[in-house]
Amino acid sequence: MPEKSSSPARGPRPHRLPPPPRPLPDLNFLAQIGSVLGLTLWKAFRDVKTWSEAEPEKRRRYFRPLTDVVRERFAYAKHEAPELEGPLATFSLLVQAPEAIDAAQIAAACEAVYKWAEERGMMLTALYFAEAVAYVQPDDPASANQAARTARRNLMRDRAAIWHYRAYKLAVKLKDKRKRTRETIWALIGYGAMMRDAGNYKEARRFTQRAATRAVGARRQKEAGMAFHDLFVIAVELQRFTLALKHARSAFNYYPVRHPSIPRLAHDLAFMLIRLRQFPAVLTILTKAILLMLQPVERAIAWSSLAWAAGGAGLRDRFRETERVTLELLPSHPDFAPAMFIHLAEGARALREWDRARGYALAAKESAVQTQSPTLEEEAAALLGYIERREPAPAQAESTSEIESLTALVLSRLDRWKAPGEQPGA
Repeated sequence: MPEKSSSPARGPRPHRLPPPPRPLPDLNFLAQIGSVLGLTLWKAFRDVKTWSEAEPEKRRRYFRPLTDVVRERFAYAKHEAPELEGPLATFSLLVQAPEAIDAAQIAAACEAVYKWAEERGMMLTALYFAEAVAYVQPDDPASANQAARTARRNLMRDRAAIWHYRAYKLAVKLKDKRKRTRETIWALIGYGAMMRDAGNYKEARRFTQRAATRAVGARRQKEAGMAFHDLFVIAVELQRFTLALKHARSAFNYYPVRHPSIPRLAHDLAFMLIRLRQFPAVLTILTKAILLMLQPVERAIAWSSLAWAAGGAGLRDRFRETERVTLELLPSHPDFAPAMFIHLAEGARALREWDRARGYALAAKESAVQTQSPTLEEEAAALLGYIERREPAPAQAESTSEIESLTALVLSRLDRWKAPGEQPGA
């Protein structure tokens, strides 16, 4: 179960390497995998942690020779997951001869289990073994950064912040300049993201701007694009839209031409343009971007955004088309129903279809209660009030040369974009 998280702290004192987080409770692990394989992996994780904490000359005393029961357990585990035969053999060797195995072998085995679990959507198990890699390689910033990213995917933000801060402190000590630069930037981006998720936008902007500056200076295009993308999101949250447009342009310019986040950035920009009432630009961008989005949930949200823009532009037939697709996709993404219903309500309100708009606003409010989304519940309630008072939506804004120029840049990037693994010209 994800940790209940308050706002992450600023981090440890400067120049002090923070210790890694304490291991997660054993029951969390056993709750996700309850089979013989789960029991074997849980015991392997504990053995790895014990090995990493023990003094080398005293490791032998913490492990006993394998019994027939343990050998049988390993055999059943290998039968259950034959793709983990190599890592399980390493974990078996660790118990039999802890003095004859090194950290690199154990880290490789834990990395294999991490990837295996991640591919199967077992993110809590993936976190245990991502952290195991970091425990057994305590001086490696890349392992700490990986643990941080996996903690964040498990919504353990405080834990992720600790790992990212540790990764940064480890990275700046590296003699390998290339690795030092890469891992420092990743740690800054990750820690900035933690601050943003916690609503600490001042600290988020500070860390993310440092990441962007370092990435640009080191000519690391991908990381620069990621940092400016995050700076864009922060600027939008602060409602500094002129600055957000600047960061969006930088992100599109720095992202490598086939980076997988380009369609997502296009939607993020389009949604900001909805707030600026720049509906023609939104329709132009989303019509192209929506076909390139790889994740079904991203496409579903984009269709609802497109419905809002169509209504805002006064395109009744286009609204009907996008409304139909959104309603078809909505049952598959119940967690995002509040936002999608709000988008539909806004589109209908812009067309002054008051009964339709009221129905969607009510649905948004009800689904926000069900999904425990208080911010969206408040937004839906406010929107419902506008609709019941028949207050028309703000009028479409005049376009600007900056919007037109940025739209042209986005379309150019989308035209050149290919999905990962897709060959150019395919």
